[in-house]
Amino acid sequence: MIIPPDVDGDTGKKVLEEQLVPVQRPPATGRGAESDHPPPYESVQPVLPQPCNFISIKRVNEAVKDTFVIDPSITLPPALLTPLDDGTQERDRKNIHLQSVNGSVDVSVVFVTNDDTKPGPSTKRSTIHAQSRNGSVTVKLSAPSVRPGIEMTATSKNGSVALYLPRSFNGFLTLSSVNGAIIFSDAVLQNLTTFSHVGATKRCFLGDFVGATLPEGGEWSGDELVASSTNGKIKLFYVDEAKPSSNSSNSSCVIQ
Repeated sequence: MIIPPDVDGDTGKKVLEEQLVPVQRPPATGRGAESDHPPPYESVQPVLPQPCNFISIKRVNEAVKDTFVIDPSITLPPALLTPLDDGTQERDRKNIHLQSVNGSVDVSVVFVTNDDTKPGPSTKRSTIHAQSRNGSVTVKLSAPSVRPGIEMTATSKNGSVALYLPRSFNGFLTLSSVNGAIIFSDAVLQNLTTFSHVGATKRCFLGDFVGATLPEGGEWSGDELVASSTNGKIKLFYVDEAKPSSNSSNSSCVIQ
């Protein structure tokens, strides 16, 4: 499935745009050959799953590879929520939690919003967590430009981390890589402000740091990414730099 880059709009429901996919055809021959075949491009509308919320997938000896559409405004009855891990509270529940042991995590996540969503300092951030032990983590994230902040964590032990962020991402980065490099695409570098690089940890801001409204003694309510890798690289791109790929839909969604 092809996930397009984030797009502007009054609602995240419009985050998808029509794609043009080239179609290979045999060479035309004979009289009237020019009219025997339609133009060499056909319009294809990507098909995505229905929006959901509080998704949790945990695998052992198996990869997590899928596409998800998350609407943080969706509420669920307590009976449908997966029990929280020990030491966590309801406020810690993630909109999407993905985990694999001895397997990779390779997903596309599309955040959508509704017309009633009005981002502000008191608006709860959308949350995504992806982690793997003995496997790589790849997340392609799309989101509308007008939305609440997104808080993302991505961790891999014995594997690399590759993250593709929406162009609307505007927030802090904390990146830690042990025995691995931290790499940014040229497009990301153009919008990056680096504060420090001490030991294995680099702290930066991606987006308009000068124009950002920083809280005085309060908590940051905008975008934030915390990523770590042991024995692997951390690579950051914008989502429109990702090569088209097809994510299988063979994993079952467990509502968290």
